[in-house]
Amino acid sequence: MIYALNNTSSNINFTSNLRCVYNRSTNALKYMNTTKLFRQDLDWDGFAELLISKYKDVDKVNIYSYACSDGSEPYSLVIKLLEKSEKLKINCDKFFPIRAKDIDKKMISLASDGLLPVHKTEENILKKYPHYFIKTNLKLPENYGSDAVWKVKPLLRNKVIFQQNDITRDIYSVKPDNTVVMARNFWIYLDGDAQRNVLAKDLHTLLRKNSMLVTGNSENIIQCDVVSMLEKLGFSKTHINNVFEAPVKKQNFKWIYY
Repeated sequence: MIYALNNTSSNINFTSNLRCVYNRSTNALKYMNTTKLFRQDLDWDGFAELLISKYKDVDKVNIYSYACSDGSEPYSLVIKLLEKSEKLKINCDKFFPIRAKDIDKKMISLASDGLLPVHKTEENILKKYPHYFIKTNLKLPENYGSDAVWKVKPLLRNKVIFQQNDITRDIYSVKPDNTVVMARNFWIYLDGDAQRNVLAKDLHTLLRKNSMLVTGNSENIIQCDVVSMLEKLGFSKTHINNVFEAPVKKQNFKWIYY
């Protein structure tokens, strides 16, 4: 299989939380993406409530956050799960740790150290959570696209395990049942519909009983219509935008005669 890393038409810059794809021949910017806490293309409150309700009778839920960048998205989910469980007076340990993975070694190294590059427009959000974040005096190079570096406190940091990996290779390690795969806003970096279709089919094959897939708004644009691929494979929309139920697989029974 040929994946984004072997893309012959594009140069891909994954050395910051600002993700850019450039045309290899003209060096013109093709796509640009970034990450932040509580990114608005997902109803984080509704998603956390859905997970708590759906998996209320399950002992362990496997959550994978791919293309996690600096950890903003897995942290967003942890915060909302903790808030909802505290309100409901229930234990939500079964959702942790979230396994967060990204192809960018530098971002994974930062995230593993509990450091969060933050743009000044985001700092008001972090200030609302002093029990999770604290501002530092550290500075990062300009290509990280950040104005400040915040430290993630152990109460939040320990709920996420970070690892460098590429979803197109690592996807085969996910557990099939009671699993949530967050694969958001990165499909456009794959080299065309052929590669996106391969990944969609792999997810269709691998995700089985009681499992879910979460995408982002980038997966809905004309150049990257992943949603149509997923729906053709049997993934069904939930009441939460960009959240899909994995198709129920038919069981193959063998009759035993006595």
